[in-house]
Amino acid sequence: MTYLYTSAGPKSIGTRLRQLSEQLTGAAHDLYTTYGVNIEPKWWPIFYCLSENNWNQVGELAEKIGYSHVAVSRTVKEMAKAGLVRTRASASDGRVTEVSLTVKGRDLIHTIQPQYEDISAAISQLDAETGTSLWSALAAWEDALHKRSFTGRVRDQRHLRRSAGIDIVDYTPKYREAFKTLNTEWIDGFFVMEQHDYEMLDGAESYILGRGGHIFMALLDGEAVGTCALQKLHQSPYDFELTKMGVTPKVQGRSIGYRLSLAIIEKARELGGKTLYLESNTKLEPAIRMYRQLGFQELDFTSSPYARANIQMVLEL
Repeated sequence: MTYLYTSAGPKSIGTRLRQLSEQLTGAAHDLYTTYGVNIEPKWWPIFYCLSENNWNQVGELAEKIGYSHVAVSRTVKEMAKAGLVRTRASASDGRVTEVSLTVKGRDLIHTIQPQYEDISAAISQLDAETGTSLWSALAAWEDALHKRSFTGRVRDQRHLRRSAGIDIVDYTPKYREAFKTLNTEWIDGFFVMEQHDYEMLDGAESYILGRGGHIFMALLDGEAVGTCALQKLHQSPYDFELTKMGVTPKVQGRSIGYRLSLAIIEKARELGGKTLYLESNTKLEPAIRMYRQLGFQELDFTSSPYARANIQMVLEL
């Protein structure tokens, strides 16, 4: 292990994985020469997919291997120049390009089989030698990062650090006035209170909790400084709604809204929800930016019980 990795630790993971990738790519060049397989390492994903299916559309290849459509088109042209693939326009849609291996390309399927066997055996040997299955670990990481990106996870930690000293607790009746005050404060600061606001804030325990929802409070030294509610939706294509988010201005900038949002997301998952919906206003730029960072996607706007709402978003849980 180099000094950098010993000294820097996990923060150097990108550099370390890049160097490992470069080492394996260099080995691939050597192995193709050793086994008489005349392809470039970057061609292999397309070659492998085509070796399993006679014809593939460029878009299908891009989806299968996780490359962009442009990157696949560029690589296909390189492989065609080398005589390994041929292309044609789709019979059903002339704008779509289909790709297949040539006779020369299909001959490589048999040539490369011993290399496949020896690579699998070498990886099994590495697994036994290290006591670690890198392949299984990569699959687990990829699955986890598909659910929440690495950027998102680092941002989560940033917000957790900035909100140190804040406790997120469940709502109890003693926070009844604080829940209403925190929400009234921000609504009056940007908009005007509406009938639906009064219904929810005056009857939170029956309107939200009594209908399968949840409320969290953010406390600083025992004082309620923020709140957010999870409302169970009925007769809706979505399971829950993130609503009634309010943080007092005196503590804004400490990522309290982010902490509350994370708590709401986890509660929605805990309650079996698959989708989390919200409504807001684009005037609230920091809030909209936060929701996007959390993974919420904008929807086509439909009707709303709030006159102030002009954006609707959803998060797949």
